[in-house]
Amino acid sequence: MLLSACLIVKDEALTIKQCIESLLPIADEIIVVDTGSTDETLAIIKVYDKVTVYTFPWDGDFSHARNASLSYAQGQYVLVIDADEFLEKNDHHKLLDLLSTTTTHGFFVNVINYTGSIHKFKEARPASLLRLFRRGYTFEGKVHEQVWPNIERAGGNVENTDIRLHHMGYLDEIIAAHNKIERNEKLIAEELKKDPESLFHRTNMIAELSRKGDFKASLVLVEETLKWVEEHPDKRIDHIYLRVRQFHSIALWELGRQDEAIRSMKETIQLVPTMTDAWFRLGHMFILQNKAYEALEPLQKCVQLGEQRGTLIDVIAGSGSYFAFSDLAVAWRHLGDEQVASQYNFQSFLLKPDNVMAPFELIYDLHTEPTVLETMILPKLENYPESLCNYIEQAVNWQIPSAQYLLEQTKKRFGFAPAFYRPAFQLALLDSDDMAKRLTEEVNDPDMHILYGIHRLEQGDRQEGQKYLHQAGERGRFVLALLESEQYGKKWNGDLNFLLRDFIAAKAYNLLIKWLPFANDRLASINFLRFTPFRAYLEKVAWPGENEIECDYRALHEFHERNFEQAQKWLMKSMQYSPTITKFLLAADLALVHQDVDTAQKQVYFAKILFPESKLLDQVERQIGAFVPKLLRLEELLMNPAEIYRQRTVQSMPLHIQLAQLHTRGATLTKQVKEDYSQDRLQEGRANIEEIQNIITFLRSSLDPKLEVSTITDQTYAFFYKVTVQWFIQPNSIDEDYEAMLNFWESWADTWMKVKPSTTP
Repeated sequence: MLLSACLIVKDEALTIKQCIESLLPIADEIIVVDTGSTDETLAIIKVYDKVTVYTFPWDGDFSHARNASLSYAQGQYVLVIDADEFLEKNDHHKLLDLLSTTTTHGFFVNVINYTGSIHKFKEARPASLLRLFRRGYTFEGKVHEQVWPNIERAGGNVENTDIRLHHMGYLDEIIAAHNKIERNEKLIAEELKKDPESLFHRTNMIAELSRKGDFKASLVLVEETLKWVEEHPDKRIDHIYLRVRQFHSIALWELGRQDEAIRSMKETIQLVPTMTDAWFRLGHMFILQNKAYEALEPLQKCVQLGEQRGTLIDVIAGSGSYFAFSDLAVAWRHLGDEQVASQYNFQSFLLKPDNVMAPFELIYDLHTEPTVLETMILPKLENYPESLCNYIEQAVNWQIPSAQYLLEQTKKRFGFAPAFYRPAFQLALLDSDDMAKRLTEEVNDPDMHILYGIHRLEQGDRQEGQKYLHQAGERGRFVLALLESEQYGKKWNGDLNFLLRDFIAAKAYNLLIKWLPFANDRLASINFLRFTPFRAYLEKVAWPGENEIECDYRALHEFHERNFEQAQKWLMKSMQYSPTITKFLLAADLALVHQDVDTAQKQVYFAKILFPESKLLDQVERQIGAFVPKLLRLEELLMNPAEIYRQRTVQSMPLHIQLAQLHTRGATLTKQVKEDYSQDRLQEGRANIEEIQNIITFLRSSLDPKLEVSTITDQTYAFFYKVTVQWFIQPNSIDEDYEAMLNFWESWADTWMKVKPSTTP
């Protein structure tokens, strides 16, 4: 017998059937230990021949119940699963192939947690947990029980897998039915009374507090625990300590203390620089802050490190692969390079085709290549109905030729479900308004009424629109509230993101242009709308300019309207935020408007320093090169600084004096740049930055490449050159590196002044 599936149950009638049926194709036996069910659980499972039920009196200790189930197992390997989980059916063959050929003692699997309601749930990022192992090992721990310590003590080896368990236990209805959080808190509190210094139980209590959203209490316990570890370093357990540090960042973030959360995560990375999960969390925090440039380094580090192996704490599965690629795609779209973003998005999809939102990005990226979509993308979605429905919706958005046929075939397979209403409505609307109205009346469902109601509003038929919106449930009432606010000149603050797909299906572009500036979730809205045909209208929205993307869109709109002065003003406002490729290219375009080719070239050059991976910048560089065929070499473009400084120095001046004076000049210019920007003297500040860059370029050209120390010195100069580029396009970033820059120049000036010139006897 190869595989035994073991689970403990109590009143699991809501989920037990799905769990058992997910195991039937692969488990040789299913061991169920019941700890006192009073609902229909046992009646549901008694019909399955593979299931054997045992009873175990509940004694308040999960390990005891788990180990009771393990004692009955006969398979070579055991899969431990909860009744509110089910095994991904597409992983059945993968699991059996693995166990048939392995000698490994234990395996981590990806547990995907779902939150929200059964009717509207959302997927959390997977956690890697050790649930599959050789028979003979046992659990320990009263709650959040573990088997790994026993495997480790026995010298057994463990491996990661991409096998998936779907966990529904954190859905609202199931939490309410089982009172899980309160139960776990009580059990953990009992354990802490016995052993108040247990880091393991402290972190489990922190996890429960976080799970129920009590981040204030979570943070208090985290900080107490971190302080205790500092005072008792001999009792620190590294992997549990890291888990506490993770919760520290999470609690700070959820309490709105985002900068502190990022600082905390950076400290964790300093402790364990090879921890992919920490790098990913840092990068994702920057993504959530809309700081795409800052997100690049940690996310690229994730890809470099790859997936974490054999970890003893919950980590985000995919942090070193598909989730990192997905966030890199988001970052590059923010920055303005769709080509690089598309490559990362495609890599993410190949590794994780069940990402339900992936079709929106993929079809946008490939809508001009329908053959690629139909041969490389569509076949991978056949086993993922929600992703397939989204593919059809987006295919209709972009009028892919096969969209209508695909919709009809899929309706035959699944029926005319609400997921098909939007594409069906769009296709009817392409035929005529009458056809769209007829479909709405035939379906007679709130999800269809809202589409027709929004469409009629867009067409200026307020009376007809309101009639259908009154029949459209909660979403219809929300749109009616927007209308009322508009009618009475009231300001409204709300989210539009949950309605965007309806607006796109109804072709309500004018309504979106009018209402988007007042939405609370503008960034989330932009991130979705850029994949739809509405992307062509994003520049027309009167964005308030509260982040770089909004400022960039306003600047682009003014530029395309040939209002160059206004475009420059929006660009300058954008400078207070993180750098983007869009920003550099707009600055280059504005320079070219004034026939200033040198400045345009410098903007592209600076951009390539910050974004060397950009395909768009490569193309623009070639275009400018073709525009100016006699383009000077880079050194000449930058005023040939090496030659300038050679000409300015007195030939007889000793080298160490020359170098000391250049570094002193660098320090003086650094101070001047800070003063210029503090007084809003932008042009003067940039001129001084350019002189600092010229000094650095000269100093780098003076290094002897044969010496190893020159390589290290060159890297230092290169770093500070990159800092000056950051200052050039983002003046408000000066404070971050000002002290380091000033100390660099002053310390080296002092060092060179102390050098004694060599004498020849």
